[in-house]
Amino acid sequence: MHPTAELIGAAAALVALGILTLASVRSISRRKDVSPGTR
Repeated sequence: MHPTAELIGAAAALVALGILTLASVRSISRRKDVSPGTR
């Protein structure tokens, strides 16, 4: 593989991880916001 292809792959992996992290954090924050309201 060319170095540029490896850099693109690494950047794509980092972006995917960032998106997954943001999604999980948002879902956790939603759970925390919803749980007190149910009581």
